[in-house]
Amino acid sequence: MSQDEEIQYQIHLEAKIEVLERRLKTMGTWGSLFKRMVEDKQGLQRELELSKLRQSLKSSATPNEPVQREAFLRAMLDERGLSIHDWAVKAGVDFHTADNYLKGKSKPYPATLKKLAGALGVDVAKI
Repeated sequence: MSQDEEIQYQIHLEAKIEVLERRLKTMGTWGSLFKRMVEDKQGLQRELELSKLRQSLKSSATPNEPVQREAFLRAMLDERGLSIHDWAVKAGVDFHTADNYLKGKSKPYPATLKKLAGALGVDVAKI
């Protein structure tokens, strides 16, 4: 689900929860119907929390788009005091391989990604 779809889904869930809350307030405690509505509300609240968790995980996940990847990796390089050249040398790859991956111009082989990640001290999935 995209970020926009996730947000729309959350809005939908919040609206359903609000409707159920209003119904529950006007109903009183009418036995099994009341109990079912409470369970429905709790289920929707759980689903809303899961949706928010998915959204937060996506926003903190490794960026896939070139612009995000470059910003993400540049921050990691700056944090470690590495230039792109230093990173490439430390990884044992050509400068252009590291630079092109950083800028989203290429997608290296898995073994090369492993070297690039290793030079930063992170898992491949992180970069």
